[in-house]
Amino acid sequence: MNYSRKRAVTACLRCRARKTKCDNQRPACGFCIGVGAQCLYHENSEHSSYNKSPLDASYMSGPVESDHTIFGATATEDYNLQWSTSASYLKIPSSRTTPDMILVWPIFEGKFPIDCLQAAIFDSAPYGMESDDDDGGFQTNIHRPFESQSVTYGLQEIEVANLTERFLSLVHTKNPILDESTLRQFANAFAENGMGWDGPSCLVLLACALGTIASPFEEAHAKATSDPLTFRQLQPSNNGPNLKRAESYYLLARRRIGLLRPSIIASQCFFLSGVYLMYALRPVEAFHEFHQASIVFQIWLKFGRPSKKSSTAQRLEQRMYWSCFKSECEILSEIPLPESGIADFEYPHMFPSPPDPQNSSESPSFRENTIHMTPRQQQQEQSWYYYLSEIALRRIGNRVLNAFYRDDHQLWLNMEVPSMVKIGEEFMQLLEQWHEGLPSVLNYNQGDLSQLPSEELPFMIRVRVLEIRTWIFRPFLFYAVHHPGQAFQNTTLLRFVEQALLQCIRLIETNSIRHRHHGVWYTCRVSVSAAFSILAVAKTGTIPLPQGWQSAVQLAIETLLYWEPEGPGDLRLARTILEDLLSHSAEAINQQA
Repeated sequence: MNYSRKRAVTACLRCRARKTKCDNQRPACGFCIGVGAQCLYHENSEHSSYNKSPLDASYMSGPVESDHTIFGATATEDYNLQWSTSASYLKIPSSRTTPDMILVWPIFEGKFPIDCLQAAIFDSAPYGMESDDDDGGFQTNIHRPFESQSVTYGLQEIEVANLTERFLSLVHTKNPILDESTLRQFANAFAENGMGWDGPSCLVLLACALGTIASPFEEAHAKATSDPLTFRQLQPSNNGPNLKRAESYYLLARRRIGLLRPSIIASQCFFLSGVYLMYALRPVEAFHEFHQASIVFQIWLKFGRPSKKSSTAQRLEQRMYWSCFKSECEILSEIPLPESGIADFEYPHMFPSPPDPQNSSESPSFRENTIHMTPRQQQQEQSWYYYLSEIALRRIGNRVLNAFYRDDHQLWLNMEVPSMVKIGEEFMQLLEQWHEGLPSVLNYNQGDLSQLPSEELPFMIRVRVLEIRTWIFRPFLFYAVHHPGQAFQNTTLLRFVEQALLQCIRLIETNSIRHRHHGVWYTCRVSVSAAFSILAVAKTGTIPLPQGWQSAVQLAIETLLYWEPEGPGDLRLARTILEDLLSHSAEAINQQA
């Protein structure tokens, strides 16, 4: 699809986000001066809605902040959609894109209990953890209260430096909330003096836990691309020894985290604790840690932070805010849990500031001369671009959720197709504009979505884009499933349905890679939603399905089989439902033949 570009207004980014009149004064408008906030404008000569200056943190703000032209007062009147005038990227309707929401579509005739998968998330002992053998006993132990667990792996101080570097290389790149040189200093002190009961020791222990449980993306990518058949036949995940070792480091950190006073370090510790639990496929426990990180961070912002702070401290504060915001949004999109209030906190910085190019210890990769970068410097640069891209995509995704998912599917049954198509096209245009400005270090082949990126961060970006596309097209797929006669009379609607099915297949294929990362549980759920969407279309028996749809659903089943021994009960239940639906679809096809 090709979409024309829109011209943006000249208001500053903050006034555009607030949808208030801007006096356009330079270098800072009256409102931003009044509240003491950073004032940013787009400065490119064409006044495009996309600023392609990637080293400036505002380069991601163009398309993200410009959609008030799509959903302003006029759009609300014309399109008959509810739309809040507040900053719509900060809050989302909880649990509207989950697999449970698809299972209650009328096409499934009430066969499945409401929120059955959601209830299964809270199973304390995932399938496969009830055995009495060594690994089973260890894994069941993970789900007991932290205070009652014992450390089973002796601390090896000689490992600390290596595990810290693994953490920085394999984990920290996705959420760069720490100052790397400071963490290395903490690790050196830890190795020389032993562990204490303070924040720095807690941070080092969490880094060691994550450095142990994480693995390089390249290993999984090589298996997936070199021999796809063998890759699909991999046995269910069994990483017992590494999990035991990682869990020992994690439990040592847990004994210290409750002793910390509200501070940036305490918030960082709670956040990394949540990241670890996501790596271990324990999303409910992880949400508690992310929630605590947000609460502690807000307390520190209001009552504990110094009036004067260094530029490095200010950057760490900004990254902490946006990491807490992103992580809470991600889990709330799947589980209806209490919010921390981080979305209500009027934080003045719309994006975290880039690393200081003058501070080589903080960001050696952002020097003016980038010709002779080391591999580590290149990784740091890519990490920073990824972080900004993720924040921008989170904002775009949140606006899609607010536009299409404020109510349940009943709204879609009676939607005005031309108006909804227009909104969908505007969102697709927004993604196209965002992709045009994507830095080369994150680019992927958008023309051939069957080609997996060979690097982890471009791979993660593509997963997010595919997910947002499925959100955009799902209402149209739902409408076609429940109005098949009208669908065949509307070529635009059919085109959107074809796109919905294609995005679902590509998303399942992408998420099938057997790589452990902090979003494994989440991507499994996203693949289940995509597979349910395909099977809903198959159940109609009238809407044509793309070639390979059955293989895609089977691939989603195999992915769940791989991860379900470690994950909560929803993964196993989702697999059994998929197997049942796929079996019935195959029978129906055979009968028609």
